[in-house]
Order: sequence, then structure tokens, then C-alpha cells
Amino acid sequence: MVAPVERALATLLREPATAGENLRHASFEESRLLAAAERHGLVYELLETCSPAIRERLVSHGEKNGDAREWLAMRRVARELEHAAHWATLGRIDAAFARAGVHAVVLKGVPLAKRFYAVPASRPSTDIDVLVTPSSMAAAECALASMGYALADGANEVWARKHHHHVHFAHPQAIPIELHFHAYRGFGSTWLSPPLLERACGLEHEGLRALSVLAPDDELGFLAVHAAAHRFERLGWLYDCYRLALTMTGDQIRRAYSRAKAAGFGYPFALCMHVLDDAFGPLAEARAVARELGLARSYAAKRLLASRAGPGWLRSGARAAYGALLSPSKMAAMRHAARLVAGRVAREHQGGH
Repeated sequence: MVAPVERALATLLREPATAGENLRHASFEESRLLAAAERHGLVYELLETCSPAIRERLVSHGEKNGDAREWLAMRRVARELEHAAHWATLGRIDAAFARAGVHAVVLKGVPLAKRFYAVPASRPSTDIDVLVTPSSMAAAECALASMGYALADGANEVWARKHHHHVHFAHPQAIPIELHFHAYRGFGSTWLSPPLLERACGLEHEGLRALSVLAPDDELGFLAVHAAAHRFERLGWLYDCYRLALTMTGDQIRRAYSRAKAAGFGYPFALCMHVLDDAFGPLAEARAVARELGLARSYAAKRLLASRAGPGWLRSGARAAYGALLSPSKMAAMRHAARLVAGRVAREHQGGH
């Protein structure tokens, strides 16, 4: 399921010292490795964590095609500025939510990067994901409006609230925000937000009052389901799971699976653990949870994931089959299919207007 160049990238990230020494004299294509790292959002994490010998080899190769050192230095400054801007925006969201009495959780993003990445600014983020309860949506939207945010896509708002798990907010001079009212909706199931918010961990040490992060068990579940839902298109999403899993006990990982399964996402979680072990293993608990997929479902999932690079009609069909395969029941698979149809109708309706 993991391509050779991505496996080499994962190896360098997993074992930066020993892997770097083993690959120091090995034959690998620097251009392909750098391109893969950039594509998966991991180029800066790679350059910050790999051995000096591998870093020099990669940067020297880049210099053959331009001034790589200057480019990397400029991009590093840009990443640091983006990271600081995200934290500043979180501070403003926190103040607005505190005034409105809204408790929320920040999903992924800079809080995750600060806790689990060697260089937090190396993890790219293009928006801010905030989770609230459905009952807090109105107050949260008013709070965002007070900051100058507005719904980015009003035409899809009705469909999103009925069939999806978040709506988009945009600001002419600030970072986009995805306001989640469910943790996730897909595979014919809905992961409700209230239990997650009840178990959330505060960010008072960051000076934030209204914003929290998910408890480790819930966070691994959310990250795993998110990666699986996007069919592991970015190795960076798996790397998020890997960095978090390294800090967890076996009991916590099993509890994360149990909570995901109770919400209807046991199969996506188990598949993520399977791919995670394949890319970054060995992770004993991840491998144990992966067995919950069963041999037949595991084989089918691998085949469907392999179709990501096929023609459009094949990708669409494979995506529908993939969602049905990982749904927890036949009824959930039917809901998954109905949601896909509703989404297509909504897109065609919008295109017709």
C-alpha cells in the first residue's frame, strides 16, 4: 500500500539517525524523495530530523537545480511566520469563544504540531479546524462573525449541515476556519462531538481558556479516521498518527480503537493502523488492532486503495466501494451510498445555477 519512495521517506522519519547512516551510501533518487516529501507535507520535518549526511546530500542535489539553500531558508522563515499567524488567530478565536461561552476543541493544526513535531513550524496547515457541539453552533458562528468571518460557501450550507460535519468560514485577511459540529460524518456513521468535548484537555498552559485539544485516545481515533477517509493520500496524516501513537500506551491505543468502533468507525481505524504499521512499523498495538479488519476486508481495502491512480470512473467507483467496505453494517453502507448521491446532486444543482 505504501510506494517504495514513500517507504524510504517513512524510514528516514522513523529512524533519522540509523536510517540516515544506512542510506548514506545507498542509491536513491534525491529528486523523487524530495518531491515525495513536499507532496506529503513532510519536506521540512525530513530536513530537520534526518542525519547531517542525508540532509547535505538532499540539499546539495537541490542546489544542482537552483539555489536550494536560499530557497529552504526563505521557506523556513515563511513557515515560522505562518505558524505564528495560526497561533495568533487561535488566540483571537479563544477570546471570542470565551466571551460567547463556547467550549471548543482545536483539531490537528498547530497545537498538534507543537506537541508532536521536532520543529512545530515544519508541519503545514492551510486552515484551522474547530469542533463544537451542535447546540453551540449558533453562538460559535456569532463569535466568528464578530471577528469578521463569514460563511465561505452559502450555496452548500444547507447540504453541509444535513450531510456533512463542518461548514467553512472565510475572512479577507485571515486564515480560513472549518467549524465542525460533528467530529466526523462518513462511512454511514456520525461521530458525535459532545463526548469528545467532555473528555478534552485544556490549553491553559498556552494561555487559552475556551479552546482545548482532544484526549489522546480520542485524538488518535480522529486522526486515524481522517487519514482513512482521505484514503491516505498524504503520508503526513499517517505521520501525525505515528507521532501521537509513540506517546501512548497499549491500553490507550486499544481504548482509541474501542471508542472509534463504538462511534461506527472501527474498520477505518483498524485500516489506518494497518497502513501505519506498514509504513512506520513495527508498532505492536497497531498491528494487533489491524487484525480486526479480517483478511478479506484487508485484502479488498488494499485493492481499492491501489485504484487511487486509475482513471476517473475507476476512482469514483473505488471510492464508493471503499466507503461501503469500511462501513460498520449494511444499513450504514446504504447511508454512505445515499450521502454520495446527495453530494453529487448538490454539486450538479450548484453547477446548474
